[in-house]
Amino acid sequence: MYVTVQQGDRLPTVALAQARLVERGASQLVVDGIFGPNTRAAVDHFQTTVKLPFTGAVDQATWRELSLGAPLSVVDVIDASDITVLQEDGPFLNDGQSHVQVNYGMSRGALFLIDRLVANNPPRSVCLLRLHGHGGPGEMRVAGGGRGVFASSSFAAGHFALGEAVTQYRRLGSIMKPYGSIEMHGCRVAVGLRGRKLLSGLADSCKVPVSAALGYQTGAKTASRFEGQTITSFPFGLTLNSWATRVFSQCQW
Repeated sequence: MYVTVQQGDRLPTVALAQARLVERGASQLVVDGIFGPNTRAAVDHFQTTVKLPFTGAVDQATWRELSLGAPLSVVDVIDASDITVLQEDGPFLNDGQSHVQVNYGMSRGALFLIDRLVANNPPRSVCLLRLHGHGGPGEMRVAGGGRGVFASSSFAAGHFALGEAVTQYRRLGSIMKPYGSIEMHGCRVAVGLRGRKLLSGLADSCKVPVSAALGYQTGAKTASRFEGQTITSFPFGLTLNSWATRVFSQCQW
C-alpha cells in the first residue's frame, strides 16, 4: 500500500510526492516536505488532468499515476506475533502496491528481519520502509520473541550503544534509496528521550529520515498514514527542508 499524505503533513513522503508532481508538470512547486496550499493545488490539478477522483490528498490511485515510468518500491513489515495486527492491517497493506514481509515470534527477530530485507531487496531500491505492530517510547516491535540487548525482536533506543547493532542497521540502510525514508507505525514510539534516541540512531545508521508517532495508532483502514503528530529525525544534522533540497536536487529515480 502506498502512503497517504494530505494537507498539514510534514514528512519525507510529502517531499517524494512533491518531487513526482514536479516531474509531471508542477514546475513551480517547491519540494520542501510540507503539504501546504500550494501542494494541495498541485494535487488538485494533477488529479483533474489524469481524471482521478478529486480528493486533494496523494492517495493510492494518485501514487499509482505518479509512479508511472519510474516505479516506487514500498516495503511493509507486519509484526504478526499479535495476530490481531495481521488481521487488522494485513488486508489493507497487502494490496499489491508494496512488498509485504510478515514476521512471527522468534528470538533475535530484529536481526532476522534485517537479513530478510537485505536478501529480498537490491541495494538502493526501497523508497519507503514501514514497520507495523506494537510500540512504545523508544521501541518498535518487529516480531514477538526474546528480550535483552539486541537479542530482542524490536528496534530499540538502547541498541545504538552496541557496535553489532549499529552494523546491522547500516546493512538495513543499504537497501534504501537516497531519497527514501523509514516509518515506524507503533504506538507512541517517538515519545520522550528514548523515542528521540531511537529515531536519531536509526536515521544516522541507515542514512535516511526516520519518522514515528507521538500518539496511539489504530491501523486497519488508517494503516496507510500516521494518526496525529509525528517526529522525524534526519541524518547528517539536516532538517526536513534541507534534506528535501539536498536529495531531490540530484535525484536519480
